[in-house]
Amino acid sequence: MELPKELNFNPWSDNEINSLSKTRDGFYKSWKNTHDRSYYLSYVEAKKRIKTLTEQKIILYFKDKKFNDFQNSKKFYEFYRSTKKLKSDKQNSIIPNFIIKDNNSASEASEISKLLNQFFTDIKSDSVSDLMTCLTSINETFNELSNMFPFRKTFDFHLISVDSVVKLISNLNPNNGPGISDISIQQ
Repeated sequence: MELPKELNFNPWSDNEINSLSKTRDGFYKSWKNTHDRSYYLSYVEAKKRIKTLTEQKIILYFKDKKFNDFQNSKKFYEFYRSTKKLKSDKQNSIIPNFIIKDNNSASEASEISKLLNQFFTDIKSDSVSDLMTCLTSINETFNELSNMFPFRKTFDFHLISVDSVVKLISNLNPNNGPGISDISIQQ
């Protein structure tokens, strides 16, 4: 059986989501044709319901999955990021269209940029302490901290045996992702 191309089929999709999607599309078409507000409100409500239902179905689908169910964790996160908006995805696209600094106003992007550059390059320290006072203060603070949190002043080298490395590796959790090194524990 071949699905129509307009249906966005995912493993968690089912008849309930597909039916609701068709209902939503019907409300949208009716609203576009008639400009009746009740169709628009029904469309918005159906859209919210689809989003909530899809999130519930995704959670149910992945709830029982184990790490080994995924061939590659990078592929999973690429997929997951495509379905979820993350804080790191947000780009600060709010750009002021008017700015004032010291009775100078700007509305063009290049003028705004010049005023902002001028503002940030004008920032300077108002410290009244001289260099020796600053260095003394830093040393005193460092000494206080080192007395509060003593540390070993020497570093000892130890011989490492193959057995100790094998023991440590065998204690690693095989269900953890490969991490930044991209080296899987299972290799």
